[in-house]
Amino acid sequence: MTTKRKLIAWAVAGLFACGLTATVAVAAGDGKDPVAKAPASEKIAAKADKPEGGDKKVTDAPPVVVKTVPAAGDEAVDPGLKEIRVTFSKEMADKSWSWATDTGRGADVTSGGGKPFYDKDKKTNVLPVKLEPETTYAVWINGGKFNSFVDTDKTPSLPYLLVFRTGKAK
Repeated sequence: MTTKRKLIAWAVAGLFACGLTATVAVAAGDGKDPVAKAPASEKIAAKADKPEGGDKKVTDAPPVVVKTVPAAGDEAVDPGLKEIRVTFSKEMADKSWSWATDTGRGADVTSGGGKPFYDKDKKTNVLPVKLEPETTYAVWINGGKFNSFVDTDKTPSLPYLLVFRTGKAK
């Protein structure tokens, strides 16, 4: 056999092997015909439009943090800032809060000298603070065993970790 014929034979064998491998890989997927998957995806889309248990409203969801001052991730917070503000998606129960410093990630922010309180909107909790310059702070809102931020229906807020860093003293 000539070198040219050997190369052609190897090329044909290689193409055959690739084709066989591709066929086995497709067949090994989940054992179902790919066309049969279309109705299942349509069912998922239908559930997204109308969740199990009937119509759901945003108010049925637990409260979540929608805004913080300072903003999460801010690396140039004024160290003269006197309060941290956390706004939730729903009205919260009065005197329900649980600020917890994550000492593994940042300095203690909860020693500002005053007690937390809710603003007039009943969605924004205010924590008086005393911050140090060039310091990273990490504060859990409803983290771990501290989960006293609850809405007016007593549904706990989802946990939220607020991390920020102060800039240089002015």
